[in-house]
Amino acid sequence: APSQQWEFRGFEAGATGPSKVDPAAYLTPTIPGWQAGHIINDHAHGCLDWGTTIASAVPCDPLHGQQVWMYSMHERMLQSRNQTCLDSGGKYIHVWNCQAEKLVQQWHLATDTGLIRQTAPHGFMCLEANITALFLETCNPNKTMQRWRLG
Repeated sequence: APSQQWEFRGFEAGATGPSKVDPAAYLTPTIPGWQAGHIINDHAHGCLDWGTTIASAVPCDPLHGQQVWMYSMHERMLQSRNQTCLDSGGKYIHVWNCQAEKLVQQWHLATDTGLIRQTAPHGFMCLEANITALFLETCNPNKTMQRWRLG
């Protein structure tokens, strides 16, 4: 899909699992309107990360490639560097193959409130982090566990 075209610089070629990146590495979206960086939750003292599939908030590490995400206001997808997307379908928040038509992969990152809201089917549910897990909860901009920033 066109929304998944990226130029990765500094990442290991063909890497699909955990890897370290050169501190000077950067990535550039090849499609206008996309942003890239860490998604940080100050309450959890961590960055949005993923293991094999399950997503979590862990201590931020600028060298950890699995903490780099791309976001498009138009596509409303949070895409990892291996082209999987944040997905709320199932018991745990996880990453899965990106499919623009999957409602459980559509997110709205509100830069004014810091909320990451599920666009549909959970329209009033927001991504929340605690020390051990990520989950969807009713959106509340006063809850620091729901405030994220792209950094």
